[in-house]
Amino acid sequence: MKTTKGIEELKKNIQDNRTMEAFDEVLSCFYSHNLRSAVVMLYSTTICDIYYKLKNQVELYNDTSVKDILEKISSMWKEDDKNPSWEWTLVEECKDANKIITSSADYSHLEALRKERHLCAHPVMKENNDLYHPNEALVQGLIIDALNGVLCKPSFISKSFFDYFTEDIASKQTVFIQQSDLTAYVRSKYLEEINNETVEFDLFKGLWAVTFKCKDANAVANRKMNYWVLLELMSRNKDFLAEKIKEEGKYFGSNIKIDNADCFITFIQFMNCYPNVFHLLPDSDKLSVEKVCKADPFYINISLFLVDNLLNHSKTITADFDSNWCVYIGAFITQQYGHMHTMDFYIKLYADAQYFNEADDKFECLILPNLSSCTIDQLTRLCEVSNANSQIYSRIRARRAFSSIKEQIIKIQPDFDFSKYPNCH
Repeated sequence: MKTTKGIEELKKNIQDNRTMEAFDEVLSCFYSHNLRSAVVMLYSTTICDIYYKLKNQVELYNDTSVKDILEKISSMWKEDDKNPSWEWTLVEECKDANKIITSSADYSHLEALRKERHLCAHPVMKENNDLYHPNEALVQGLIIDALNGVLCKPSFISKSFFDYFTEDIASKQTVFIQQSDLTAYVRSKYLEEINNETVEFDLFKGLWAVTFKCKDANAVANRKMNYWVLLELMSRNKDFLAEKIKEEGKYFGSNIKIDNADCFITFIQFMNCYPNVFHLLPDSDKLSVEKVCKADPFYINISLFLVDNLLNHSKTITADFDSNWCVYIGAFITQQYGHMHTMDFYIKLYADAQYFNEADDKFECLILPNLSSCTIDQLTRLCEVSNANSQIYSRIRARRAFSSIKEQIIKIQPDFDFSKYPNCH
């Protein structure tokens, strides 16, 4: 018997327990070489799975077009519950409505399965008066086609699913303020049900273009949410998506709007999280991105995916750089080297303040929230820079700032000598 490893791997993507139970019966027949029975059971399993998926769309998403299909099938049952014509009507209606059966290939595969099912289920005699007997390779192909075309698909897959998905995410913008909350919602409602790399890639591909190229009002309003979902999808399928991005590099490279700051900054943030993805893009697109990044001081600071050594790069950033972006860079330093190095980065920015406002901003945003994590050496350094820089010790908020530093030092080293820093009082 030919290998069935592909079938067993695909089978893991079946979500409905009823379908899984019926499909196990299909495989039992197939492995026992009861091929006619396998085909008949496969057809029944596939038709039932389509029906289950439609019911699920109505229950979860209140899809009115699906309701119409189910009502039509219900009417056929009431007219004649022994007439099997409803089975193919169900398939035709799904094809016409782009529900579940969303490609001509899927439809053709179902037609082939239906034909084989008729030959296997009815006493059609061949010239030698033997019952029809399908060959093993044919049945294996029918099983794989049914898995890919119907059984492994989530219930909500249709050509309009991407629009439905992005609209749903957009509607949750005021509900899920934190990235973790949105990704938990998307994971629970969609991704755990999809659980299919190919389907998730299609979603990833669409979101890539919307997030990194589109600049219409909807794209601008929902860019952050769509970006969070992209990160979640990449996290779930790193190796598979990397392979697909490399295969379709021309698509991904052409869907980056390098002359739109909103799009391009979001793209840079994604590359910072997954720098290996950048190297999968076509050389021409990489060169264009690098040229834009290196021409703008702000882009230079935040394009961490182009940096060989993050600690060395952080030393080139000056105190006039926006504190929120300093925190952003600090998170990467912590991730790669530890929080102690992040505090060194923050203290360096504070020490370099050239204006009162810069000193105020860097202390309030970078130093104060992290004082409790400072070592005694770092706290001592804060005393030194506070004493040496007039833009720090001469500002109105200097007394309050140094009091906070002093309080933290005393917790660690009560006998600390503050007399060395006369400008700090």
